[in-house]
Amino acid sequence: MFAVILCCQGFVGYFQNLGINAQSVLAEVVYERPIVGAFHGVFSIGGVVGSLIAGAFASMGWGLVEHWALWACVMTVVYLLFAKQLFSREDEEFINVYRNVSQSEPKTPQSISPSASKALRAEKLTIICLGIVGSLGLLAEQAVGDWGSI
Repeated sequence: MFAVILCCQGFVGYFQNLGINAQSVLAEVVYERPIVGAFHGVFSIGGVVGSLIAGAFASMGWGLVEHWALWACVMTVVYLLFAKQLFSREDEEFINVYRNVSQSEPKTPQSISPSASKALRAEKLTIICLGIVGSLGLLAEQAVGDWGSI
């Protein structure tokens, strides 16, 4: 059961990380200056503060169930307070139009030459391989983060 819970926590943490990065990229476009590093810095500070709080609860004799139940309640309240501040899909589309990110029409397969088509397939394969390697790296990072606290 413990392994199943850790796997679920790893998946949730991974998708939370993706969501945070997507929000930070949109915020960076709006602010028109690099701020993604600040998001990562705050995430690291949160990890340290969370570890200190967990240590304090453990020293008071709290078990994992009590600690996680309190944490779930606190984070639910935080989410309900701040969820409306996150960028929505409509915000993302507006930002992309505002910044002229996606103004050009995509090419149809018939309008691409055979040599360009071969190059695109090679690029897609490269991107897929990089995505797999990146996902495995993030999985390893998440595992170290999850298991490091045990």
